[in-house]
Amino acid sequence: MNLSKKPVLISHSFGGLAVMKLIEEDPAAAQAKISGAALLCSVPPSGNGKMTMRFLRRSLRDSWKITAGLAMRKCNDDPVLCRELFFGGSGGAEGDNGDNLGVTDEDIE
Repeated sequence: MNLSKKPVLISHSFGGLAVMKLIEEDPAAAQAKISGAALLCSVPPSGNGKMTMRFLRRSLRDSWKITAGLAMRKCNDDPVLCRELFFGGSGGAEGDNGDNLGVTDEDIE
């Protein structure tokens, strides 16, 4: 493939870690091949083990929600859980803690 311009790599989560590793291992080659990188919610270079343990100690309930919602894919069938995990808050439902971003059911269905 012959590109007229070098691409910008856009990565999310562990993809960001892979991009950081590429740049770390051979900065000159990375600079020659890509024009930039956008890392979204990337795992830090040190990994996420320590962060995960801090989160588990802080809130076992929230840790379970994240595991169930993402790893067990419960967000696929539970719009309330999906909204809470990805957007924060409950979209104005009773008991909302006020940190929602105005996301409604129509936004995620």
